[in-house]
This record gives sequence, C-alpha cells and structure tokens, in this order.
Amino acid sequence: MLRPHGIPAILGDSPSNSDIQASYRARDHRDAGKSARVMELLEASAGSFDQSEARQAALSKNFPSAPFAGLLVEGLTFPQANFHRIDLSGIHFKNCVFAEQRRSWFDECKLQGAYFENCTFKNGLELVNCQCPGLRFEGTLEAGHLQFSRCDLRAALIDTQSRISRIHGSGADAKTCQGTHILNADLRACGIQDVSLRGAAFSDIRVDRDTKFTRIGDTRQFQMDRYLIACLGDDVGGLTEGQRMDMRIPDGVAELRRRYSGFWFWFHLTALLIFVFPYLWFILSSWAKARFLAPSDYSVTLGTALLQYVVSGGQTIGRWQLSWLSLSVGVALAYNTLRFVMLARTKDLENQQLSSGLPVRFSLSTSGLGKLDRALGFKRLGGLYAAVVVWPTLHFLSMRVPIAH
Repeated sequence: MLRPHGIPAILGDSPSNSDIQASYRARDHRDAGKSARVMELLEASAGSFDQSEARQAALSKNFPSAPFAGLLVEGLTFPQANFHRIDLSGIHFKNCVFAEQRRSWFDECKLQGAYFENCTFKNGLELVNCQCPGLRFEGTLEAGHLQFSRCDLRAALIDTQSRISRIHGSGADAKTCQGTHILNADLRACGIQDVSLRGAAFSDIRVDRDTKFTRIGDTRQFQMDRYLIACLGDDVGGLTEGQRMDMRIPDGVAELRRRYSGFWFWFHLTALLIFVFPYLWFILSSWAKARFLAPSDYSVTLGTALLQYVVSGGQTIGRWQLSWLSLSVGVALAYNTLRFVMLARTKDLENQQLSSGLPVRFSLSTSGLGKLDRALGFKRLGGLYAAVVVWPTLHFLSMRVPIAH
C-alpha cells in the first residue's frame, strides 16, 4: 500500500459527505487537517460545470499547490466527479468509484504523479487540458470511453482493458506522450493526434483500420509490434514510412529466429546431442550386456540402472549415491529440456509464418515463451548452468590418458 508515513488512508464504503464528516470529527485532532482535505476534495468534485454560476465558483476557489500530495483515498464513491482547476498531484485513489450517473470530468487539473489504482468509472472519463506527467492509471470503465484532450501525458502509464477513443495533445512539436506506456487498452477507432510519441510504447492493445495517427511529431523509439502495425490497415493508420523507420517494431518470431535458428540452431542442437550422448551410450551398452552376457547373481532393471547412473552423476550403478556431480546433472537436465522446448517452439512459429506469409501474433515481452527465454539467459539459469557444468568439464579434460612407448 503506497502511504507515506503519518498520512492516513481515507476509507469508506460508498459513504455520503456527511458520513465522512462525522467520522472524521470523531478522530484525533491530529487528523483534522486530513479530514478537511478530504471534505474539500469531495466538495470540489460535486459541482456541475454545466451551470455558469457553479463554474465561476470553482474558478474563484484558490487551492494551494499540491494540497493532496501523498494522500491515499481508498474505497470512496464520488457520485459526481467534476474536478476543475484542482492540483491533485501525487494523490493515490485506490478502489474508488467515480460518477455513478454521468461521465467523470477532469478539467485543467494537475495530475502529476497521481495514481488511480483499481478504480471504476461508471460512465466514462475525460481529461481536458490536464497536466499528467507520470500519471499511473489502472482502472476500468463500465460504460463510455476514456478520452484525453490537450493533455500532457509524458511518462504516463495507462493500464486498462477499457476503450480509449481519443488521445489529443497540444501539438506535434510538444513533448506530450513522450515515454507514455499504454497497456491492454482497446484503441479501435481511436484518434491520436498532435502528440510526440518519442520513447512511447503501446503493448498488448487492440487497434484496427479506424485507428488513426494525425499530425504526429517525433516517433523515435516509439514501440508497436509488427502484428499491431499490420492491424492498422493498408495506410498504416496514417503513419508515414519515415515515421515507421524511426520506430521500434518488435517481431517476436524474428527475435526467436535470431537466437534459435541458423547457426544458433545447430549450436543448440549440438549441445543437446553432447548432453544426451553419455546416457544414450549407457542405455545401449547396458542393453547389450543384458541381452548377450550371462546373468549374474545380482542385477537391476535397465530403468533402475539408468536412474542410478543419472543421480550419481554418471559414477555408479547398483546403488543410490549422491555426489557433487548430481547437482550439475540436475541443472544440465533442466536447462537442456527448456532449450529443447525453445528450439521446437521456434520451429513451429517459423513454419506458421512461412506457410501463411503473415506475421504471427507473438510477443517475447509478455508470453510464457518469452519468460522462458529470459530464464535461459546468462544472468539466470544460463549462468548457473555454465557455473555447474564448467567443473565437470574441467574434470573430464584433466583425466590422464596412457601413452604407449
């Protein structure tokens, strides 16, 4: 729970303003300031800016700079959510419900570093002329759309499975949307215009031929994967060829092929054969002994002998014995099993793409196969594998070979 020391959480279950006021009056006098801040926040959200008198009243109210910074507001319901010219920088809304009867509205507000965690907006949400650098939005809209009009969304994180219908900045030359990361959202028929997308990333979203990019500024390091680019249609959503050349367009299958095809396919395949060769040789030689030699007074099944051979690190059969080589065998077995899975899956995806001539929807950053690939990296299981295998290898290479004179 993100709560600075000494700042209480504001808890509730759809309470009214009077309930909250009575609750906070009963608290210790040290919380009186926090109570007043919450009441001020609720009162500020309850105005209807359709009427000129209410709008002028809101404009005349002078809020101090970032009065709600660090405040955790949890579990409250805002029957009306019409915020105008309020500095909500650094506030943390958690499990709150906004505007049960009409669309939520933030107009000319400061939301720098604000965090909406698991919040629900009943009838849509629109932010107009808001300053939102570093905003974190993790919420859902039960109806309506999420809209950003002339907002500064630098380094914002928007993680929602709801629909975003508009992302309008203040101009293509401005830095709006630089470093913005949008996850899981539905951007079908969304209009994105007058923004700079340098360093932004759209991941695991949905787009279609009606998703349009208009008057886009800098697109350097803007990331959308190959599948999403294909979904934009023949005109690529209005993105020019030059803009796409500046972008990062990941292709998960191409990345897998770079690591597990061509030279690296034969490298990994050779490593797998080297790993399994001693065990194949043991099986063949043990089968030959069982088939052609006379039985002895003591014997074990071929399967038991193989397990004992593996557990002992290739040192003994006939009894169960652990050795320092057992660890290396276990790690090597796990690593090479995962390596085989990666090789097989890469070939499968490669064949799908070659047969259809179309990009396969696959992302290394979010898929289980991508997590497996990262696990095989040198800093994780790959490093452990190298560490435990190097000693048996040196031990093998240090064996003395007799030389006839």
